[in-house]
Amino acid sequence: MEDGAKLAGVLSLRAVVFIYATVLHFYTVYMSFEAFGIVAAGITLIGAFISQLFWIYKLFNETGVFFNPFTIACLVWAALAVARAVVNVKAEERFS
Repeated sequence: MEDGAKLAGVLSLRAVVFIYATVLHFYTVYMSFEAFGIVAAGITLIGAFISQLFWIYKLFNETGVFFNPFTIACLVWAALAVARAVVNVKAEERFS
């Protein structure tokens, strides 16, 4: 594979992770708004990662199910972020 195609793959993965994280964060804000109102949504909007951890904990306590759809979405985001980090390291080695 040529260098240009590999670089395009790295940039595509970066875009996928960014879009996925943005959608997940705005879903978290929506979920907090529905549960607790505008103040909770504002706090959630400011603290992305912390608020997602809070909602994983909150949903687990309320439902008793750890692997609910929200937790699975957060785990997918974490896996994509790790994949992006690995690809970035490999790309830096390759292109520097």
